[in-house]
Amino acid sequence: MLKKPFAFGIILLFLLSSLIPMVSSDNYQEDGNEKTNGGSRTLIIDEHFEGTWITSDDPDDPIPYEVPVHPIYGEWDIDGLCVTGHGGGHPGIHYISQMANWTGNYNLTYDGDYCAGAWWSDLPPDDEQDEWLKTPEMNLYNVCDLELSFYGIWHWDSPWDDHVYIKVSTDGGNNWTIHADLLQDPQYEQGNGTGDYYGWCVNEYQVILNLSVYDYETSVIIAYHLKGAPTMMGVNYIDAFVLTGTVNSPPPISNFEHEPILPNVNETIVFTDTSTDIYGDIVLWYWDFGDGNTSFIQNPTHQYNKSGIYSATLTVTDNDGMTDDTCKSILVNYPIMRITNITSGWNFISLPFNQTVNPNQLILKYNGYYYNWTMSVTDRNPSGSPLVNAFIFGWNRINQLYLYETTMKSGYGYWLYSYQPSEIFIQTDSIPDNEYITNVEQNWNIISIPYNISLNKTNIKVGYMDVDYTWDDAVSNDIIDDFVFGWDRNTQSYTFADMFMPGYAYWLYAYQPCTLKRGH
Repeated sequence: MLKKPFAFGIILLFLLSSLIPMVSSDNYQEDGNEKTNGGSRTLIIDEHFEGTWITSDDPDDPIPYEVPVHPIYGEWDIDGLCVTGHGGGHPGIHYISQMANWTGNYNLTYDGDYCAGAWWSDLPPDDEQDEWLKTPEMNLYNVCDLELSFYGIWHWDSPWDDHVYIKVSTDGGNNWTIHADLLQDPQYEQGNGTGDYYGWCVNEYQVILNLSVYDYETSVIIAYHLKGAPTMMGVNYIDAFVLTGTVNSPPPISNFEHEPILPNVNETIVFTDTSTDIYGDIVLWYWDFGDGNTSFIQNPTHQYNKSGIYSATLTVTDNDGMTDDTCKSILVNYPIMRITNITSGWNFISLPFNQTVNPNQLILKYNGYYYNWTMSVTDRNPSGSPLVNAFIFGWNRINQLYLYETTMKSGYGYWLYSYQPSEIFIQTDSIPDNEYITNVEQNWNIISIPYNISLNKTNIKVGYMDVDYTWDDAVSNDIIDDFVFGWDRNTQSYTFADMFMPGYAYWLYAYQPCTLKRGH
């Protein structure tokens, strides 16, 4: 039979571009480790858009406008402003009367006489709605437990692609993270509008957002961003904008080194504290070596009298009572085998040996030190955040869909998302070896070689109907497709592959169920 043309391989490669797990890369589990000392709660921003605003002299803005001023951080910033007043239209964000006595349709009497917001769309009518109300840049180095609250009205049932975002930037406004979309997120479908006002939150409604992810940040800007089509219509106002937090000194950052990295039983290990505290002084060190022994010495030594993997933890406390801890795995006469290296992003991995393992058995090596799976998928490591995502995805060859995997099998392949470049190891004494690779089903299969050596696809035998075919003969007889697809971890894209690498995974299309074996 004729081999499939090269164009067929290109089509398959295009189709494979959708075969990546469609899950959030930040879906990890935290251990809930608190790093605050219960300091005083304080107002950071308490803006009600009342009183006299000042006129901006920003030369980048086409016309002057009025903005509120923070007593410490200075002027707010407003982009996309046009004229003020109501009647005829309210393009842009501005200092606007509550209109409580205007038509009776908008109950904006919660707080004072004025608010900020936008009325209808930009002028002229063909312009896109794109207005920003931004707080000044704030240095919150000593503030945690951040919480934002505000009141407002919005048109949440818009027939257009309109948005009212609450965004946060930590780099001076170059990049933004969305924390709410009042017009699209279903939890903000609030209010009691009826009739012509159905879908409008016409009575002021309070929104409360937890922004503790920005605790101790030295640069924080919060934005109220209207983004919509030229036909965007709706009253979108904001008022009583309050940001609160707990004033604390930032916690210290715990870290340590140990030598040797891979000790033997009863070998003396030197532990060296490398913790830092920018805004205070570390006054207490507590070591838990994971074998029932502890120490309060800053730089202790220790010996383990049995082989195994131990969790060594250093907890430091500073002069403000703030604490932080970090953990590392100490492998004492603990035989390990390297599976593969991984990069930041998606990694298509496999087991380079004939053995089934649980992901909890995996050990990561990051910046020269080892971490068990729990340390790797939580913040219990010196990076302060997960090294890899806790979820591993496998492919069901029969049902042709992704599954969360709790076991990893030889001959199969798996997707793992990594936040840091590192290496993966597994504890093992001996690895069985045979010529069997895996059974594949008719359709798409994720496969790998269960060996610690590279293998060209032409060195693979294909068993079908009690006959062993060479790779080329299996292709010619329409048992498998000749094109194999690997994953480039650096470019995060699929590539054609002729060589199977240990620790990597590959896509293979089979026209018949068959068995792959290592040739001689």
